[in-house]
Amino acid sequence: LVIQGFEIRGDQRTVNMSVPVQTLAGAIDEICEHGRRLEPPRPWLGLLVHDEDDELTVVGVYRSCPADAAGLQPGDIIVRVGNHEVYGLGHFYRTMWSMGPAGTEIPITVLRDTTRHEFVVASVERLAHLHKGTLQ
Repeated sequence: LVIQGFEIRGDQRTVNMSVPVQTLAGAIDEICEHGRRLEPPRPWLGLLVHDEDDELTVVGVYRSCPADAAGLQPGDIIVRVGNHEVYGLGHFYRTMWSMGPAGTEIPITVLRDTTRHEFVVASVERLAHLHKGTLQ
């Protein structure tokens, strides 16, 4: 998924978000049969995060979602999740998911400009925030 037009520290950027196919290998049968994984839902924060040169930059925050309610903003650089420094997008998600299922409070430390800020984000199940279309 390529998304254009994100502003990161004054620069317009193109962001590429992908999931390696081998990540789906263990889950594809469950998803096809049940429409989702059967394990407890993972925490979701409502963020779009870009990983470049081991720097995790928040490039989007969905309105009325946990990250928005907690005060995270585009341009924030994620440096810690809980007690763990994060060093890549995969590590960020694995660290967050290891803290518990959806509903878990996720402590996040960011660098905003030159100041560290700490937030606690009350995660939710992502499906709760999907908008269902209406047929006409």
